[in-house]
Amino acid sequence: MNWVSAHRLSMLAAAKAHRRYAVDVSKRVDVFSIIEAQGIILAFQPMPKLSGALVLEPAASPGIIVNANHPLSRQRFTAAHELGHYFMGHGPSVDPERLERGGDSRWPDEEKLAEAFAEWFLMPAMLVGQSLAELEIPQPKSASDAYQLSLRMGTSYDATVRHLESLRHISRPTANVWVRTPPAKVKREIGGEFVPENASNDVWVVRSRASQEELMVRPGDRVIVRVDEIPTSGYMWRAGDKGSPAAMLADEYVPTDQPLSELMVVGDRAEHVFVFGIHESDAKTRTAISLVRGPAWEPNVVDAAFDIVVDVQAPRLGISESHFVTA
Repeated sequence: MNWVSAHRLSMLAAAKAHRRYAVDVSKRVDVFSIIEAQGIILAFQPMPKLSGALVLEPAASPGIIVNANHPLSRQRFTAAHELGHYFMGHGPSVDPERLERGGDSRWPDEEKLAEAFAEWFLMPAMLVGQSLAELEIPQPKSASDAYQLSLRMGTSYDATVRHLESLRHISRPTANVWVRTPPAKVKREIGGEFVPENASNDVWVVRSRASQEELMVRPGDRVIVRVDEIPTSGYMWRAGDKGSPAAMLADEYVPTDQPLSELMVVGDRAEHVFVFGIHESDAKTRTAISLVRGPAWEPNVVDAAFDIVVDVQAPRLGISESHFVTA
C-alpha cells in the first residue's frame, strides 16, 4: 500500500470516527478525552525508543500507552495513531520512534493507515481552514505560519506540514523544504532572545485582533502578544490585572527599524510587543493574559481591552485519573 491509498482510506475512517465519537471538527480535537470516553485505559509512561503502544488483552479493557517524555503535541499525535489502530481493528501495536515519511517500503500497511488516520483525525479540513482564518493566513507562506497553525491545532510541526501538503495548501517541494527546517530554528526566528531554554517548549504569537483566543500551553512556553498603537496619541497598551503567577509578563518593547534621530510622524502606528512566560505548574491551570489601553496620563482610564485565555497543561504521568473510581 502506498501513502496515497493509505490517506484515502484513513480520511474516510477518521470522518467515520468523528461521527461515532461526536467530535466537533471546527475545534481542537481533544483526543485524550475521546479515548477515555470509549473506556480505553490511557497511560503516560517514559518509554525509551518508543512513541506509544496499543494493548489488547482478552477479558481486559483496551489500553493506550504514550511516551511521557515527549512534547504534548507529539503525545496527542501518538494517542491518535494508537486510536487509529484500535478504531480500524488492527491488532496490538508497539510503535517505535517515528520513521521518516520517505519511501513506502519501510512502513507496514497498518502503520501507514494509523499514521494517516492520526493526521485526518486531529486535523480535519474544517479545523485547518478555520484555524488559518483565525490566524488571518489565507495560505501558509512560511515555516513560521505552519508552526503557529500546529500550535493552535495541538499537532506536531512536521505532521502539520505534511497534512498541509495532503490538503493542497502547499506543494510537495515546499513541504519538503519546511520539514527540513528544524522547529528549533523557527522558534528562534520568532522568539529571538526570548526563545525558551528547553527546545521542546513553544513560542506562541498572538495579535490584538485575536480577542478571546484560547491557548493550550505548557510550563516553559512563551506567549508573544503584538498590538498596534499610535504612540503620538498618548494612548498606550499595558498588561492588565487579570493575570496570575502562571503567566507572568517577562518584558515589553516597541520594535522599530527607524533611526532614533528620526521623529515619528503624528498618527503613525507602531507595534507594541509583550512577552509572557508560562511558569511551572503541578496541575492544569486556567488563567488569562489581559491587555488594556488607555491614556498614559490617566492610568485608571481604559478605552480598549482584550483577554487571551490560557490553559496550562501540566505534564501527565501514569494512568489517567478517569479510570480510578473513588468509593
